[in-house]
Amino acid sequence: MFSNAKRSVFGFTHSGAAPQWRHAATALALAVTYFIAGKLGLSYASVHSSASAVWPPTGIALAAFLVLGKRAWPAIFVAAFMVNVTTAGSVLTSLGIAAGNTLEAAAGAYLLNRFAGGAACVQRAGDIFKFVALAALLATTVSATIGVLSLSVAGFAPWPQFGAIWLTWWLGDACGALIVAPLLLLWYAARGQALTSRQRGELLLLWLAVIAVGLLVFAAPVLSRYPLPFLCLPPLAWAAFRFGRREVATAIALLTLIATAATEHGLGPFVMGSRNESLLVLQLFMATLAMMALPIAALVAEHQQAVAEREVLRASAERHLAWLKAVFDQMQAAVIVAEAPSGRLVYANQQAEAIQRHPLTASDGFIDYRAWQGFHADGSAYAAHEWPLVRSVRHGEVVSAEDIEVVRGDGTRVTVRVHSAPVREAGQIVGAVVVYHDVSDQMRAQAFEQAARAEAEAANRAKDEFLAMLSHELRNPLQAIGSSVALARRAQAQEALRARSLDIIERQTAHLTRLVNDLLDVTRAATGKIQLVRQSFDLAETLRHCVQQLADAGRLQQHTIEQQIDSVRVNADPVRLEQVVMNLLTNSLKYSPAGSLIRLSLKREGNDALVRVEDNGIGIAAELLPRVFDAFTQGERSLHRGEGGLGIGLTLVQRLVQLHGGEVTALSDGPGRGSVFVVRLPCVVSDDAAPGIAFAASAQRAARIAASPQETEMIQQQRQGPTPDDFPDSLAGGEGRESPDHRVGETQRQNPQSDKLDPGAKPGQQQVKESDAGSVAGEEDPGSALDGMTDADSPASGPSSDRSGR
Repeated sequence: MFSNAKRSVFGFTHSGAAPQWRHAATALALAVTYFIAGKLGLSYASVHSSASAVWPPTGIALAAFLVLGKRAWPAIFVAAFMVNVTTAGSVLTSLGIAAGNTLEAAAGAYLLNRFAGGAACVQRAGDIFKFVALAALLATTVSATIGVLSLSVAGFAPWPQFGAIWLTWWLGDACGALIVAPLLLLWYAARGQALTSRQRGELLLLWLAVIAVGLLVFAAPVLSRYPLPFLCLPPLAWAAFRFGRREVATAIALLTLIATAATEHGLGPFVMGSRNESLLVLQLFMATLAMMALPIAALVAEHQQAVAEREVLRASAERHLAWLKAVFDQMQAAVIVAEAPSGRLVYANQQAEAIQRHPLTASDGFIDYRAWQGFHADGSAYAAHEWPLVRSVRHGEVVSAEDIEVVRGDGTRVTVRVHSAPVREAGQIVGAVVVYHDVSDQMRAQAFEQAARAEAEAANRAKDEFLAMLSHELRNPLQAIGSSVALARRAQAQEALRARSLDIIERQTAHLTRLVNDLLDVTRAATGKIQLVRQSFDLAETLRHCVQQLADAGRLQQHTIEQQIDSVRVNADPVRLEQVVMNLLTNSLKYSPAGSLIRLSLKREGNDALVRVEDNGIGIAAELLPRVFDAFTQGERSLHRGEGGLGIGLTLVQRLVQLHGGEVTALSDGPGRGSVFVVRLPCVVSDDAAPGIAFAASAQRAARIAASPQETEMIQQQRQGPTPDDFPDSLAGGEGRESPDHRVGETQRQNPQSDKLDPGAKPGQQQVKESDAGSVAGEEDPGSALDGMTDADSPASGPSSDRSGR
């Protein structure tokens, strides 16, 4: 069954050639230990003097056979004989009992060596359950059966008590095997194992906790009637998770000693009707603890060992990866290595993420191809399966010098040249390597050259279109002037016709002046020469005044303006804001069908005044919406357009609003869906100025307009534009629609402080300086007699030319 050949237990080597004196010393120590443990166990015997519910010698004998082999049997046999012959019975019964105890240990060792790893049977959770079944439950029946039969046959035990004696004997041996054998085997396996000072301190606390719990649960008289055995679990869990199987086995042994001694003295929760019953129930409880705690400790130890082994493997892999990384990081190209077929990223050098500027993988380590954005040369997007790495990993394709425009993590785009190849082992694709580098500099240079050429061509087209529009706008009034001069010469005797011709000449001269002034305004805005004369006033009055002007001019006969105007005070130039509002309103009137509704609203939003002009007119095309405030942007219109204008109205509106520290926004759902223009201006937080000051300049103009009925009639005619009756039949219709210019009255402003637009400054950060000769107010306007009128009525002013695509 056991041989003298060399064998190893947990790394310790035994040899049959060991010195005889060591064998003798070991056998003597084993026999003495067994004898003492046997005498101690029989001291708890009650059902029979040779049968005890507490029998640690079984665990000692089993551990000895597992460690020493068959050399242990003489010591076990002699010690068992001496224990029984000095207690009760005869020599023959003692020999039978000794033989049964020895065979029990030998049988258990054989089964464990065959099926559960021998002395290592308490190291793994699965082997521990085999240990319980084979050694603790099965092999112990040998000793119980032989021993009780020997006593009964010899007449030292009555046959009616055979079952009770056998059960006590078997349970005592089984519990001894479960509690003592693991303790000895684990301490033997861990001999020489050193603990750190911190571990020794914690271990001392653990032993103190075990002893305290044992005394509290089993030896406290006051608590003996309470079911507190479950308190034994926490220290066992502490031992399992913080230390290991050895400490768990030791804790169980300590608790067993305390519980057995306390129960023997009638204390603890397991005290029953008889002494033997109490000890049997206690041993069952302790055996259950052992069967539960030891596998848990083994599982924890196995997990820790697996983690340690995994750490070793990881460290080795990291060393190899560090070598590769050192090589790849010296490369100027990006390198990506992925495994197949999963696509999990194995490595990416610094250049890879530096080029793409976003993580190359998802949270699980797999390359998130769906999050990548790339484009073919024709502009079509790369699908997930089209990326070179995917093609190499899944299909073994070799990709060489494929240019991809990649969208990086920060939104920028670069063009990379990609090379990809699969990695094979034994003919199978196990991964892929991708190398790519940035070639966007040369591509960007080419794109820049093409864009610059296209921009120059677009600028030339815009210039040509503007010159064509300008010539058209100038030709109409010049035709009217020429026709009127001809009429005046031919009709000197007709004073009424001559006066009418002079009126037409005057109106068209004013119209030409306004065209030039619009161009000057845009130029001054671009160069920072428009100045503001700020006043604190109620912006609502400006909006109502603009609506009234349109009504007086007959512009609202086919449209309705719905007003939702709150009182909001601003510190601004009232004349320039009137110009802004009039441009927006007349713009909506021109490009909205007859009978439509235009909504004008003003409200306060936080510290801003919000002006909103909304119509249901022809709308703005989506491609023109971002450029609606660009100069000369009008969309596709022929020179015979009825709307007129130079395409600079909205540009002037935007720059005037920005000069006031505000912003203007254009919104539209597309052609035929109407448009919305929103002006946001900073409002006055607290202002004590008297109302009505906003219209100082407007009042002056109004006074001049109302000077005489004749002037009023002439101005109304100018607002309505020339009629076919103003010209000979051959020239009728040549005059464009016009409106008076409200800027000509600016010479009358006396405020010495004005805001000047700085092209490099942000809105709301304009500098304030004194008016100079470069301001528009300082120029002589040939149409000064028309001061009360606004640019908004003229096709050359903002409102007639500021809707792109309308």
